[in-house]
Amino acid sequence: MNTRARIFRRTEAGSAAFEDQNSGLPAQYRQILRATAAETHSDVLRGALRCYSETQIVQWVAELLTLGLLESVADAAEHDLDFTGGFQVTELAAAFNART
Repeated sequence: MNTRARIFRRTEAGSAAFEDQNSGLPAQYRQILRATAAETHSDVLRGALRCYSETQIVQWVAELLTLGLLESVADAAEHDLDFTGGFQVTELAAAFNART
């Protein structure tokens, strides 16, 4: 499973399991579900779990996806983390050159 450039979010079942203190979810799963209350980019998720290895994170996310507690969609322009996706160099240059 490739978690690069993905957007993760909890499913309804994931929200229910997260909110149920007696669900028996491991602490790491709860941490992932906490981080994915809203749409969460894979880079942000990795940052929230930076004390764990990439391999561990991928395994846990794969298990949550398999259990139906988490879902993912491909990254898209509207999830541009540095807000530069909409910039056009020619437009920026024209605006710069037109300034008085």
